[in-house]
Amino acid sequence: MQVFVRKSDLAEITLDDMSSAHEIAVLIDDNERLMEVTDEIKEIAGDKILVQNWKELSPDLAMITDMMGQFGTILVFIILMALAFGIINTMLMAILERKKELGMLMAVGMNRRKIRRMITWETIFLTVTGTIVGMGFSYVLISFFAERGINLNMYAEAFEELGYSSMLYPVLNTEFFIQVTILTVITALFAAIFPIRRAIKMNPAEVLRTE
Repeated sequence: MQVFVRKSDLAEITLDDMSSAHEIAVLIDDNERLMEVTDEIKEIAGDKILVQNWKELSPDLAMITDMMGQFGTILVFIILMALAFGIINTMLMAILERKKELGMLMAVGMNRRKIRRMITWETIFLTVTGTIVGMGFSYVLISFFAERGINLNMYAEAFEELGYSSMLYPVLNTEFFIQVTILTVITALFAAIFPIRRAIKMNPAEVLRTE
């Protein structure tokens, strides 16, 4: 159970002049600097004042937050793996459907290096196009809910016990977008290795003979 008391009422009971405080809350903008700021405040406050950050005050919430971060990393890994298989399937089908054209190009003198370069650029174009569309859609969606919020009133009691509000406002993290874009492009390039090897190993004579 939590009890909230107005400071003015507490001052009347304790005969305080309201010029002192028993607790000071510090809000920081970057949670990554939590331990750094905590150490700085402890150094300033000394041993006579107890300094605790939110992880020390609520270890259960800290554990849940860390677990959510780990789940997010696992989810990104699963999505990238699905992306890799999707690109392998797409590019492999594109190569098999155009094997006569590729065989013709190789027969008239197009070397394997140019074939490799062509398929690589096709993969990059496909990946970048999909990334731009996906990022644009997610930007619009996050911006919309950042203003209106996501109402989770049905779980209000559970959120309040953890110190959260039932209204969630997603934040657009530019750094995360950049990291995901880079990981997506790298995954796509690695996924294109198998289709490229399949293409450059084709024998032009055999490909052109087959119906």
